[in-house]
Amino acid sequence: MARSVCLMGPPGSGKSTMIARTALNRPVHFIDIDRKVQSCGLDLPDVTVWEIAESLTEDSMADRLKALVDNRKPKSAPQGWPLFSKMVDELPKRKEAMAAGTWAIDSYTRLQDHLKRQILYLDDRGASNLSPRNYGALLSMLEEATSQLIDLAKAYGKDLVVTVHEKVSEVPGPGTKVVHERNKQGEVEREFIGSMDMKITPSIEGQFSLKMLSYFDEAYGLYVDASSSRPVWKCRVMPDGRRDLRTSLKVEHTDFPCDFREIWQGQTTKQSPQPVGPRRGTQA
Repeated sequence: MARSVCLMGPPGSGKSTMIARTALNRPVHFIDIDRKVQSCGLDLPDVTVWEIAESLTEDSMADRLKALVDNRKPKSAPQGWPLFSKMVDELPKRKEAMAAGTWAIDSYTRLQDHLKRQILYLDDRGASNLSPRNYGALLSMLEEATSQLIDLAKAYGKDLVVTVHEKVSEVPGPGTKVVHERNKQGEVEREFIGSMDMKITPSIEGQFSLKMLSYFDEAYGLYVDASSSRPVWKCRVMPDGRRDLRTSLKVEHTDFPCDFREIWQGQTTKQSPQPVGPRRGTQA
């Protein structure tokens, strides 16, 4: 049975390595948005990579700084989000993607940055920062993209593993009221009246950070245990009071090594064929 998994954790917690080296259903095919799979030596013989090498903005640094100070949108169309969209469309059509048993999106944190630039460029009001209306577009697009990726992977029998960094978020506590008021631009903004709880959520702006983990069958939190003289990389699969982690599997522990083979042992039913075609894919 194909599974969807979100691996959440700070940079350096082993998310990409866990996918590349331990995913059970192989080969593994990455859409590498962070541009580190190959540079970190994770492009193994049964790992293929489509890398998004485009910058967040096509403007020069000098032009972009002036635009930010003047509160203007980018002059040139960003290429990262359109390229990612094209790569997703190409997944069922390309040999190296279809030969894989696992599709990996690494990472949603950087993907969101590309999406934000695309929204700003398309906004006819021409501001350099997201407005409340734009945050609504960001939420809707992330919801739709996540649902599409999960549905597409399951339709073709692929495990989908998505990585995301984490952040501290404020969540309305019990009894907290939400008040909606219009700002000077006539846009509706939210204000919370009451207590706020602190949680660890995906490093995504807006409301999607509180919803993202709920879209996946499995949600794991990776961390580095530095309590002893040598750091130990670990993967937690159960809630810890601050992170909404979970697993649908019957497990005996809450924490494991960063290794799908130990977490999923005896509980996966399909094996994928060996790689077909070139070891690494070019950009779609």
